[in-house]
Amino acid sequence: MLKPAKQPPKSPSPTKNKREPRHWNERVHECILSAGPEGLFPMVIKGGAENGQFCYIGEIKQDQMNYHSGKLHHDEILLEIQGQKVSGFTLRDLLEWLKHVSKNSAPVMFKTIKAGE
Repeated sequence: MLKPAKQPPKSPSPTKNKREPRHWNERVHECILSAGPEGLFPMVIKGGAENGQFCYIGEIKQDQMNYHSGKLHHDEILLEIQGQKVSGFTLRDLLEWLKHVSKNSAPVMFKTIKAGE
């Protein structure tokens, strides 16, 4: 007597939308801005390695920012400033680097990520 042929297991339909979690580096934001006339950015940077934290954006005065592209947001973690990776920097070191790269109101590129993503 012949046995019925076994059917292979059905795979899920490729048309179903599967949302794979994105890698964190796909959520990095870039922003280019210039310092104000006094050479200062109208924002507060907090955290730092001396506090066991990444440096992040504290208070920010959006109406006084001189954006060229993108936008910074409250509580975003700073990953890079002008191509320099700043994770692990103390707050003092980060502020010194920011002061150095923003001389003469030169545009500065920030790479940030929203905290908790």
